[in-house]
Amino acid sequence: MTAQTALTIRDDMSLGTLGEMLARSGYFTDARDAAQCVVKVLAGKELGFGPVASMTGVYIVKGKVSLSANLMAAAVRRSGRYTFKVNVLTPTNCEIEFFEVLGGKRESLGVSSFSLADAQKAGTQNLDKFARNMLYARAMSNGVKWYCPDVTGGPVYTPEEMGERVNEDGEIIDAQPVKPAPYVAPQPPASNGNGNGHTQEVGTLSIERVNAAYAAADWLVAHPVVDTAELAKAMRDHAEATGWVKPDGVSNAKDARTSFARYIEAVIIASGRTEHAQ
Repeated sequence: MTAQTALTIRDDMSLGTLGEMLARSGYFTDARDAAQCVVKVLAGKELGFGPVASMTGVYIVKGKVSLSANLMAAAVRRSGRYTFKVNVLTPTNCEIEFFEVLGGKRESLGVSSFSLADAQKAGTQNLDKFARNMLYARAMSNGVKWYCPDVTGGPVYTPEEMGERVNEDGEIIDAQPVKPAPYVAPQPPASNGNGNGHTQEVGTLSIERVNAAYAAADWLVAHPVVDTAELAKAMRDHAEATGWVKPDGVSNAKDARTSFARYIEAVIIASGRTEHAQ
């Protein structure tokens, strides 16, 4: 990929906005509102994982953080201090050896094993369908608790250990799908004005209009005066994207720019967004 074709991804979302987007997507069935999504993202962030990995691998069960076995394994390997090796993985037994990496050499900390007999005593689920998966998950979670709890900030459990019904990947299967909700921004001030009695309602906002308003705000800062045909066209393009229409009675470029700037300010206030990419 060359410098000319590379794309730069810029995050202009606050944590609250990100939580709303994740909840409304409907893709994560155990998170029913923005607050739940934010908690999952924050828990994953403490382990060094991004929002999507946190949404798919972090669960809050009975007030405690639980992780999928795959996310625990990733946390161990990504720590740089610890690693592990699966020595045995059969439908009747799993043995995982954990190591601490010192001076580039691995020093064994011990072996975490979990057998079919252990699983039956513990009431482990899905042994008839996914025995190896379930034995691996329990051996992994025990090993992390015993040998490297610092990678998770303390003891953590798989959702299945906390009594949740899970599938072969250790994901909770009882949560009901979340129906995406339409985006409705907080109600803006009744109108924006240009100082001469010309007003225009802001109305209900969409994500696209909010993003366009921030782009327009950047443009307005860079262009304090609209005095050429090219700048007038640029303002019309921004106006179309944000939904602004020149009020009746505005006849000169200065008043039009002032009215547009106040409209953009009202949109940004109404959106509830307080930060964006610089």
